[in-house]
Amino acid sequence: MASRNPVMQNTERQLSQRGLWLQALKGKPDPQSSEPYTEDMLQERFHHFTKLQESNNVSPKTQKLAENYVLHAALALHYMDEAPARAIVFEELQKLDKQVVRNGMFHQIIPDKLRDVVAEMAELYEWKYFSRYGDYFEDQMNRRKGRTNGYLPKTEAETMTSVKYWSDFNNYLVEEEERRHFSTQYFTAFIMGCKAGGYDREQTRTLIRLRAGGNADWHKDLDKMVKEGNFGDLRRILWEDLQGLENTFGPDKAEDERAIRAAIECQIRRWFELSPGAPEDGFWDAWHSWVPTKQLVEDHRAAVKAQKRQRNED
Repeated sequence: MASRNPVMQNTERQLSQRGLWLQALKGKPDPQSSEPYTEDMLQERFHHFTKLQESNNVSPKTQKLAENYVLHAALALHYMDEAPARAIVFEELQKLDKQVVRNGMFHQIIPDKLRDVVAEMAELYEWKYFSRYGDYFEDQMNRRKGRTNGYLPKTEAETMTSVKYWSDFNNYLVEEEERRHFSTQYFTAFIMGCKAGGYDREQTRTLIRLRAGGNADWHKDLDKMVKEGNFGDLRRILWEDLQGLENTFGPDKAEDERAIRAAIECQIRRWFELSPGAPEDGFWDAWHSWVPTKQLVEDHRAAVKAQKRQRNED
């Protein structure tokens, strides 16, 4: 390799020591699965971990992990054209990736453009809330229109930027999932973004797919549950959304949180009440004891009638 810095010189010495071991693998068949690392990815990680290794502000444990990563990234680059040896080094790198994630250093193994994924996920969940509950508090939404710190995009360009971000993210994530390389950059960014934000992985994955497709009809899933009489799932989603507010809206968006909380609580009170005998002061903690109100039953019947009328007109 071209670089002759002290770290690389030391790595090259270790390469020569390990060369005999890796050389013996050359006769093995080339693995059939696609590769989890590209040369650019390895170069970027080599650079990040070299800087970390040379830092005086990290613990000995972190420094040792960085040193090990630099060595294996260099090994991988050295053997890029020798498939059997490369495959062995890649396996070792994937093990190191897991250590990196466990040590909270995931930002070292994802590209610069993905390092804002936690903030982007927060915006994604804000979008979900306003898309799902916007129709239920139109007057509150109207009061937000003049504000500069609200989530709702002010221009079509802002909307398209968000859709494009998640569309690209989703495409790469699908590719990594299909290749089953679960320690690579987009999957790692996805996992650590969920962990950092306290988000459910399955729900976040669904959100990414929907946002990637420009889908903003989240309120329709509540309407569908009402129409189909799926009151159990409706109750659960309303309660989960209420619990998830604190993980979504930071202190700088307290007004947004209050508006959404009021909308969700209003809908819960409209559609559910405590079962007979349950203490009223425990309402918000006893969601399993919520039973449909007369209003929810009426909304269900009205939705069914509207669907029948629509079918007759068609």
